[in-house]
This record gives sequence, structure tokens and C-alpha cells, in this order.
Amino acid sequence: KVSARPPAGAPVPRHCSRHDETGKRTKSAVIRNVQCRSCKLAFGTTYAEVVYCVSCSDKHQACMNCGVPSPLPGKALYGVSCTAAQTPPQAQGAVRVVPVRRA
Repeated sequence: KVSARPPAGAPVPRHCSRHDETGKRTKSAVIRNVQCRSCKLAFGTTYAEVVYCVSCSDKHQACMNCGVPSPLPGKALYGVSCTAAQTPPQAQGAVRVVPVRRA
């Protein structure tokens, strides 16, 4: 089962009107490493355009893809059994945190 509500306290990605549907967010076929503009977290994503990680997108109430103000939370799908300490199930085009090894 899938729920449209995130677990209590979990950050929710924000998306502006240009990115508010999955079909509006350009994706690549491979996961690439990016860095959050705010907290500098390195993570992997298939999105072609990303400026914030999920947490910073929620914290700054800004679109995670382009950074414009987006006061309303996005529509993220989470497994019913998820808790704030667990990672939500991955969906096509979703952000997936991938550890990046530093040299």
C-alpha cells in the first residue's frame, strides 16, 4: 500500500508549477551525483535539474528542482509502514541518496 501522506516529521520535497508533476521534471537514464546548494549534501538523482536536497527544499519552502519559492508541499508517495527514520520507497525519477566517496 502507498500513502500520499509522509510519516510525521519527514521532510517533503517542494515543487513549483514548472515541476509539480513527474512528467514536468526532466530525467536522465543514469543516476548522477549532485550537491545541495544549501547544506552541501552530495546525493544521487535522475533529475536533470536539482538545486536542493529534499530536506532543504522543505526547510526553505523552495522547489527542489529550480529553487523558486514553493510554499505548498509536493505530492510524494510513501509506503504505509515508513517511519521518519526510514527511507521512503523509490519511485521512477525520485531522488535517491547515494553515498559519494571523497578522494
